[in-house]
Amino acid sequence: MTTWTLEHLQALEEAIASGELEIYRDGMRVQYRSITELQRAYEMVRNQLERDGQLQQSTATLPSVTYAAFTRD
Repeated sequence: MTTWTLEHLQALEEAIASGELEIYRDGMRVQYRSITELQRAYEMVRNQLERDGQLQQSTATLPSVTYAAFTRD
């Protein structure tokens, strides 16, 4: 089993930002078929790092909204 690191996550993040589908890491080349596949790999690595406690869980996935209701007396 691969132990993911923050460096792996950063490499995926940089590839997504640049639009590159190839990542060179630890002397190996990984080529993804699409940006969607690259984003899925990023999510998988990020989730694993969060579970391992190496990365703080993201709380900004959805904004918090509060609604108020008013009635006439």
